Amino acid sequence: MIVNLKDQDLKRFEELLKIKDTNINISDMLLTAFCYIDFLNIDEIKRSDNEHDAIIENLVRNFSDDKDSSLLSSHIRLSCLDQNDYLNDYSNKLLGLKAKYKNYHLETMRYEPYQLFAYSDIEVINELEISKVGYFRNEFSYPAIFENDNLWMSLNPNEINTMKPFLSKANGSVLVLGLGLGYVPYMLSKKSDIKDITIVENNHDNIVFFNKFIAPLFDNKKYKIIEEDALKFIDKNNDYNYIFADLWFTPEDGVEYLLKLEKIEKSKNIKIYYWLEQSLRQMKRRYMIELINESLKGFSDHNYVSKESVEDRVFRELYYQTKNKIISSFDEIKELLK
Repeated sequence: MIVNLKDQDLKRFEELLKIKDTNINISDMLLTAFCYIDFLNIDEIKRSDNEHDAIIENLVRNFSDDKDSSLLSSHIRLSCLDQNDYLNDYSNKLLGLKAKYKNYHLETMRYEPYQLFAYSDIEVINELEISKVGYFRNEFSYPAIFENDNLWMSLNPNEINTMKPFLSKANGSVLVLGLGLGYVPYMLSKKSDIKDITIVENNHDNIVFFNKFIAPLFDNKKYKIIEEDALKFIDKNNDYNYIFADLWFTPEDGVEYLLKLEKIEKSKNIKIYYWLEQSLRQMKRRYMIELINESLKGFSDHNYVSKESVEDRVFRELYYQTKNKIISSFDEIKELLK
């Protein structure tokens, strides 16, 4: 990529770069805060006239170098959630289930009262990443699968909220890339306009675990499971009304899958729906902004040799996708970032 900007456009890009860095800093801060509950002064929050303001103040006091709460407030949509919105028959069945196979086991996880967590996908407004942060006033339990001590998949409010849009759109023959806890195929199987569901999963033990413990919970057998690499399968089989991909744990590792699946979408002229799609695309946007910045610094081929990490591979892929682009204005940057 060759980037030549006039002074005015360069200043506008530098502002965009600052916003990107602020988005990352606040996102990292929230991820840290989500791991703890003891930093919150719950008595103070309960006594407060404005519960949300008190929670923000607690966050700023414990995790922010900038003690002005207005910046954090502009990046957060805080909500006290109703537990009834996240209780369903599938969760209840899993919570009462004793299941263990090899290194996989089903456990009950809990949010403590006032514990903060991301309850939905992010929203982007005027370049700002808005995190939707929720909490319950009482303890809330949800099911999760662990591989040894590592969380494999859970059915928490974030999972439920971020899958709702895809579940409402699906019809006919559906392809689901990634098995997980089976929530998506379970919910799809209950819809009358769903003809059949093909699930592609390459983890044999996860399939055995599902078939042994979770499959009996299904009311019908509209689904079939194919043990194969999802990317190879969809490259050969894509004649479906609806395709849903959920092959990643977080947007950080998901953006690499996004780039690969986007290529398949383009070559096959198909549409794929992605779990955490807004976060994935915003993560890709972060990479692109930094790539433009590196171009301004004079980076070239030798800076994108490594393929050791996800970050290395994503930078490398985007670099070669845009290597021959010439950018001469901020408007062209905005167009590229679309």
